[in-house]
Amino acid sequence: MIIKRSFLGFIGLSIITCGIYPLYWIYVTSNDVNEMCGSEIVNPLIAVLLHFLTCGLYTYYWMYVVGNEVHDLGNYLGANIKDNGTTYLLFMLLGVVSCGIFNLIAYYLFFKNLGICTDYYNHKMMSGNN
Repeated sequence: MIIKRSFLGFIGLSIITCGIYPLYWIYVTSNDVNEMCGSEIVNPLIAVLLHFLTCGLYTYYWMYVVGNEVHDLGNYLGANIKDNGTTYLLFMLLGVVSCGIFNLIAYYLFFKNLGICTDYYNHKMMSGNN
């Protein structure tokens, strides 16, 4: 069973841990998406390492790749997810010129859509339709 994570929890823990929690979040989210897809889309350890080494720039690419997978996975599971990696990347890039406001929108949409996929996936696993 995949744990559904909270956007507000992400924001709060990111502040409390002075930015360390997002590294953990990237790791577990990569694992969760890999599990739901049934294959390794992104290596979680490499994703965290590249995020750290590029001072967060890798996260733009990660949001694009994983966002596309969440979109495809959601549609495969029967959820109608409209946002994809391009949506998240666009908001992340707009966040550069908006002091991070649009980054929050990107993360909110990502959490919302990942939560939908998680619900559908968990329901599918609990009902035995794997």
